[in-house]
Amino acid sequence: MTFLIGSAIRLMQHPMVWMAGVYFGLIILVAFVVSSHLGVFIGMRVGSLLFLLFPFAIGGVLGMLRYDDYSSILFLMQAKKHYFRIVLPACICFLVIGITMSLLIIPLSLIVGSTDQIAIFGLCGVSVPVFLGAMFYAPVIVSEGTTATQSLLRSVTLVLHDMASALKFWIVAVLLMLIVFFSASMICAGLVYEHVEQYADLSVAEQQAIYAAFTAEEWITMFGDGILFLVLFLSGCAVVITTFLLCYLFLCYTEVKKSVPAALTL
Repeated sequence: MTFLIGSAIRLMQHPMVWMAGVYFGLIILVAFVVSSHLGVFIGMRVGSLLFLLFPFAIGGVLGMLRYDDYSSILFLMQAKKHYFRIVLPACICFLVIGITMSLLIIPLSLIVGSTDQIAIFGLCGVSVPVFLGAMFYAPVIVSEGTTATQSLLRSVTLVLHDMASALKFWIVAVLLMLIVFFSASMICAGLVYEHVEQYADLSVAEQQAIYAAFTAEEWITMFGDGILFLVLFLSGCAVVITTFLLCYLFLCYTEVKKSVPAALTL
């Protein structure tokens, strides 16, 4: 509860901590605008390119939280300093997930035969422990000035030392995302109801087959003008959730590291 209150206070008192969240929200808006005019394929590529700069904003916000200084100058300095140092451990994590998935899917597919369910469960089974163990690596890099591998090892040490705090963070994150997901689902259902009402009497399998045949452009057309409201809603949620969770993560890290000296790193 202390972390929740502390995060909310920083959001209200320091507008600069919103920078990462605002940038993430802008990525969604820009990707939508480009998709509307130039097609979904190009829009997704533009969004992916913009996302490459997201660690820049993360480093800047974490740097401000570290020094408790919320000036734009410090934000830019910290963002520039920590960009590549934040990107590299993330690349290592995705590389580990990719290699592990490959080693699991190939032998299991030969035994079971079906790869779809194996891929889904395997991805969850591999990604969850990796992301859980690496959750503190960005605050570690900004606060302790470690290298990529050292930051990952230090993060794992902190998580193992206080698993309860780590799990509380992910529980809050998942709950917030579920709220957004169900809210967005309700909005989507309201927007496309008149277009899919004719399929209401069909079986679930038949409905899924019909919906899967729709292209992204056809879905956008069915949403009509309401899709702008949906995108604005998702962008606003992305701004708030990203900003809140980033502050929460740093406060959680700050508290956990007090009882785990750097010398105890794995």
